[in-house]
Amino acid sequence: MLVDERHIIFLRHAQSAEKQIRQTDHERVLSEDGRTQATEVGLLLKKEKYNIDLIVASSAIRTKTTAELIAEKLDYTGRIRLIDALYQASVIQLLEHLIDISERSVLVVGHNPTISHTVTYLTGHDVYFSPAQGASVYLPRQASWWEASDARIHHWLR
Repeated sequence: MLVDERHIIFLRHAQSAEKQIRQTDHERVLSEDGRTQATEVGLLLKKEKYNIDLIVASSAIRTKTTAELIAEKLDYTGRIRLIDALYQASVIQLLEHLIDISERSVLVVGHNPTISHTVTYLTGHDVYFSPAQGASVYLPRQASWWEASDARIHHWLR
């Protein structure tokens, strides 16, 4: 990563359990497979020596838990910033929440189709992420989110 770049990992939450009776979609939890997926992503990020300055996640239970399990494996001691508006955000709404972030290396845990569409928007690569998949993207710090043609994918998380 160059000094004048931002590094953002866009990750779809891990596999969720089936929705239960009277449970809202926002309240859905991770399945056992999903908990394993999130742990594996955390271990992969640690092995690859990712140094995360900030974790941002939707406030939905499955994204919050995914972020917490990853943070635990990374020995991340910072706060996980939960943002209600990311639950059903558009690409533009997601980027608006990231625009004022000063940290250089950020993990964003969210939902599809927004996570996939955001990476497509920033990089021009047509992607669709399954649970616990995503991409590590570098964006020149001086680049506007709205004119991010210089963004590039550094690493696929699959």
